[in-house]
Amino acid sequence: MVLSPHPDDETLRLAAYVLHCRQRGDRLTLLCASDGGASKAARKLGWSPEFEQEYRRAEQAGAWSALTGGQGRIVRLGLPDGGVTPEPVRDAIVQLGVSAVVVAAHPTDEHRDHLACVEGAAAARVSVVYALEPTGRVGRLYLPPPELRAAAELAHRWYSGFGHRSVKTLFRAHQANRYASRVVVP
Repeated sequence: MVLSPHPDDETLRLAAYVLHCRQRGDRLTLLCASDGGASKAARKLGWSPEFEQEYRRAEQAGAWSALTGGQGRIVRLGLPDGGVTPEPVRDAIVQLGVSAVVVAAHPTDEHRDHLACVEGAAAARVSVVYALEPTGRVGRLYLPPPELRAAAELAHRWYSGFGHRSVKTLFRAHQANRYASRVVVP
């Protein structure tokens, strides 16, 4: 299971890793903590929080389908953007009965929602893997398998409607880093 604090975190931080899991034949589930709704970029476009959430859910669904070849599922917690807490994340992981979680964040992440996901996964007492910045030196680096690189590119493009505006520099770095993922097991 991949745990994404917000729509786009799964793609920005774990695209290549998800493709590696897909190639292995893993069953893939995405647990999304928040659907967004508090983006300054959306307010500049005149979007309501509800419209932003709907739009971001659609972007994420398209990207996740590209990454999983249409075989992955999405579970949404619908927690408030900027107000994610560890307890509902932990409870969802336990309820889903998974034994391993890959978090699209890391324990030194500065975003409050990201840290809540890290804490929730740790509290669920399952095997946890964290995503790090692909340019770092810690952890294992994954590049998209050549035969699935187009899936990484498509997932990236799914966020061109809003995600690229919201976190422009992250999407540019994602593309420059060839959609790489770096993960670490604590």
